[in-house]
Amino acid sequence: AGGNIPTVAANYNGKKFLSQVSDLKKKFDKTKEIAVCKRRLDDEVDQAALDRLVDIIRNEEQDYDDEEKRAIKKGKEFFEKCNKSTTFYQLDSPDKRVRMRLVHVGSDSLAIGIATAVVDASVEECAAFSFYIDSSRNKQKMKERGVISRNLKEINPHTLLHFERRNIGVRGFKQREFRKKVIWQKELDGNIFIIDVDTEDLKDEYPVQPGDVMASAYIVWSFEHLEPLGDVPQTLATVTSRVDIRGAVPTRVMNGLAKGFGGGPVSELRKHFDKSRKIQETDVENRLCIAKEASTLSTKPNKTMVESLQLLFDIIQPSAQAEKGGKGWGKSTAYLRIGFEEAAAFFWGLKDLERIRGNNSKEHTKRAIETRGDGFEIEAIFKEAIDKGSLMGISSKSVQREFSSKMRLLRVDKKTIIIFTEPNETNRVIRTRSFVEECKRASETTAVRLYKEGRKKTKVEFITKLELGEGVSKGTVKGRVERHLAVVIDAAFYFDNLLGSEEATGEDGRAFGEQVMLKTKTKDLGSRKQEVVKSFIQENKAFRELVEKQKFMEGVLCAVVWNRLRRDKAKEGTAFSEEEEEGREMGSKLAMAMATTLTAKHAVDEWSKQFPIVLQTMEEHVWLKPMLETMAARLLLKSKFGVRARVIFGAVTSMLDLVTDIYVTANFYGVAGKEGYFQASLASLTVSMGIQLILIWVQNKGIGWKKVMKESIPVL
Repeated sequence: AGGNIPTVAANYNGKKFLSQVSDLKKKFDKTKEIAVCKRRLDDEVDQAALDRLVDIIRNEEQDYDDEEKRAIKKGKEFFEKCNKSTTFYQLDSPDKRVRMRLVHVGSDSLAIGIATAVVDASVEECAAFSFYIDSSRNKQKMKERGVISRNLKEINPHTLLHFERRNIGVRGFKQREFRKKVIWQKELDGNIFIIDVDTEDLKDEYPVQPGDVMASAYIVWSFEHLEPLGDVPQTLATVTSRVDIRGAVPTRVMNGLAKGFGGGPVSELRKHFDKSRKIQETDVENRLCIAKEASTLSTKPNKTMVESLQLLFDIIQPSAQAEKGGKGWGKSTAYLRIGFEEAAAFFWGLKDLERIRGNNSKEHTKRAIETRGDGFEIEAIFKEAIDKGSLMGISSKSVQREFSSKMRLLRVDKKTIIIFTEPNETNRVIRTRSFVEECKRASETTAVRLYKEGRKKTKVEFITKLELGEGVSKGTVKGRVERHLAVVIDAAFYFDNLLGSEEATGEDGRAFGEQVMLKTKTKDLGSRKQEVVKSFIQENKAFRELVEKQKFMEGVLCAVVWNRLRRDKAKEGTAFSEEEEEGREMGSKLAMAMATTLTAKHAVDEWSKQFPIVLQTMEEHVWLKPMLETMAARLLLKSKFGVRARVIFGAVTSMLDLVTDIYVTANFYGVAGKEGYFQASLASLTVSMGIQLILIWVQNKGIGWKKVMKESIPVL
């Protein structure tokens, strides 16, 4: 077209026509599909390589030269020495199923990290996964782990050379280079070791980069056969690592490296082969079998025994208590969202119960259990290593408690079952190890009373009485009692997590919220809260089903837990989808809503109104809103802008108001013509303080005069 066209119009139309190219590109954009396809192909290549390596480890004999044999022998000795150490410092692991600790051996100045987990795979699969360093999975995580470059060279099927440069994450520190030889060996008993030692090989082919610092890492993996769970193989995977990056390095960095070289790889191994859902199905089948047998039991138990047990439940108070001499006792109560007989079956299956508790607890001491007998009267042998005490997180020597108990299941009536465990004095077994002090006396008495409250609701009361003998501190005994009592909370969480989205209620939602906040309450979790939240989603059937339908809810839950008024993406970790990122953006708005409203309920209401999709999701899932309200209430209590901050602010302003009133009253004193103002102001102050003192006395008179006087000080 001809004519003089204004520049603005020309620019506008030019952009409009050129945007067609961009629209065309967007219409046929297959970036996501290509990425998914590439990831699938990479996974197929990795799986083929792993299958080949598993076959070699399982079926092909290996010949080792003298140097390899020496390295393997030295590695095994190092592993045995470190894992026998009784002086250690517990490390907090982001993966609750991975136990981590630091130990010192002899005069070695370097701390040694040990990480352990049970993996749902065979020893060959575990070894192949750990030995196959060149996987696409490892390549994708190089940047995240601080790995700048990596070179690998295979020497033979059981040995490879591994060279890599790392950024240790401290500003001002030079890059570190690690030069390692990795060797695996299968033992005659079927267990497997992987030894990772320093090497000087191929220095000419792979020279040290100018300015880099040579670091040292000595790592030993152990994969030990365990008894399978149904048709799921089990392997105890342990990695022992000693890392020396040279130079004066902060403790925080060294602890981080210990986790990176030990806990991180063990956690990845466990998660890769995780078959929790399949094992869970097996557990349910086992419980149903036990529950069916329990339902046929006679309801005519020994009357005297039942009355004694009922009296015991009434006498013991709901708390954990301990006294000198290694004695402790306590009681706890909870409601389980499961059928009556199934709840009884859960507490009767000791081995499954201990395994489930171990998977959901950060406790580093686990009990080994052996049972003998059939039916509902058996002998149970418990073995437990108990720390005598600890100082600044460093454990002292432990005492081994191993004793035999009789365990019985009694059906009192159609709605009551009692499971009772008492010491079997005639068959008590006490053993010691070379590094464990001899125990003098140990006994444990427990009782579980289960009431049928409804079709899928059971009340559980649990009492325990421990006698761990002399030499065990009062604090340690109380800790053991608390751990034993926590079994009912663990059971409640376990059965809550089995509820589907359709069957969960508002009360269940509140329990979900409490569970999330309990799991994320550790102060130093930081960015790892995301991992804890994702772990909860995988465990909790209701929320997992919700996320499968509404993917953004995963991001919402993460953002709610972070509880930041302003997002800090650098601390949030990676969002693996656009939906998750959108969810994080939505969830981050709840913190501001909490800061500008009075209650958690109002905060969730105001926040949800901003996002119609959230409102719709809450309407479809009745448990979601109570869950978020519970989380918001807990966050308000501990947040900087929450209830505590508001109370402090209110107290400060109240005191300032009192000061100004006193100042004004003093100004009226002695001023001609202002006597009435002075008297009125003084009367107001006196009456106000008097009312406050009366209220304090009413609230605290039952506690004692010391408490009354203490609370009166701010008023006076």
